[in-house]
Amino acid sequence: MRTRPPRETIAPKLLPHLAEPIDAYTLAERVGTTFTGCESALRAMHRRGLVRKIVRRKGRQFLAHKWVRV
Repeated sequence: MRTRPPRETIAPKLLPHLAEPIDAYTLAERVGTTFTGCESALRAMHRRGLVRKIVRRKGRQFLAHKWVRV
């Protein structure tokens, strides 16, 4: 059975930008990565308890959620 080599992660690049709540699209632009990669990394960090997702609603519509460091 083969083991995969550890993957490079963008989490260290994202954490310094998460002092204030920020949406994933803006964060991806600041770090210089794709939105999909940024969103995926944020979800993984959320599962590990490193970041928190802030969801707000205006009327009956959800606004873009933001992420912040725990």
